[in-house]
Amino acid sequence: MTFTIPKQPKIVKKDQQPDQRQIAVMPLKALSDKRLDNQAIRVFGLVCSYANRAGITWVSRQTIANILQVTPQAVSKQVAALKRLGYIEVVRKGFKGQRTETMRVVFNSDITLKDALANASSTEDLRSPQMKEEELKEMNETLLKKPIKNKKVIGKSNNKEKPPVSDNKTKDIQEMYVRWFKEEKVISENDKDAVMLVQRSNVAWQQYMEQLDAQFRMIVSEGLRKPDDVLALTVSILADKGL
Repeated sequence: MTFTIPKQPKIVKKDQQPDQRQIAVMPLKALSDKRLDNQAIRVFGLVCSYANRAGITWVSRQTIANILQVTPQAVSKQVAALKRLGYIEVVRKGFKGQRTETMRVVFNSDITLKDALANASSTEDLRSPQMKEEELKEMNETLLKKPIKNKKVIGKSNNKEKPPVSDNKTKDIQEMYVRWFKEEKVISENDKDAVMLVQRSNVAWQQYMEQLDAQFRMIVSEGLRKPDDVLALTVSILADKGL
């Protein structure tokens, strides 16, 4: 018997998406702050250009260094100065080679991160991927400690075991998604995790669906991009209820 080594598959490189940034919104006082030199202003301007409406950004030092054609160490020096002077605050620490630091541009020191996120948008999720991941983990750990209602368990219970996800509940989400976005919804693992979070909370399914319906309505009316799944919206709904 002979074996033939299959041909190596061709690797198709995707074209890099064009830079969509056109403006940078930054605190006006930074431009007249004599403690900041020209390089610091340039670095700060680029950091601000990557920030969303809440001032949140997770742009890497390497990205800024590439644009300015300097070393990442030079960028880190200027970012450290901006932190020290109160123009930037660290929201989530990064890990070298794993994830970048999540920062917030401070326009007003009296406005907290929570207020900045709330004031910037009531519909669009402006948290960084790292913030979403950590908040979801915290909420999941909290909800896993709660027993599932109306479920009889014989013998020793294990609340950390994932409850089964009802097909009817995922069907409810699919039907609502089609009704608002005129597009079929394929249930993903994130959608199932969202259902699981609701099952472990004290929120009735009908009440949750009403809140989700309101979120979908707002997304459509504001012309925002439709969500790929309902996990982020579910976390937001449960967070609003103090869970």
